[in-house]
Amino acid sequence: EVGGFAVERVDDLATGHGDLPPGDVLRYWLEGETRLIVRPSGTEPKLKLYLDVRGDSASDADARLERLRDGARRLLSDRS
Repeated sequence: EVGGFAVERVDDLATGHGDLPPGDVLRYWLEGETRLIVRPSGTEPKLKLYLDVRGDSASDADARLERLRDGARRLLSDRS
């Protein structure tokens, strides 16, 4: 669970996936057509997160994005 969104599937792209080449990337498929993609920076000692949400309206998508962003921050701070 991330930000209240249940995890439906996780893809570890270390060995590639479908047409994608191998990479140091984790892709989390969450409920409600929501995704969280995590990879290390190629130039700095930090993680990069990509958040993808869908909503019935712009305000719904904004609210879902805020929930996902807050959940990702909590997830990372719990690991520090």
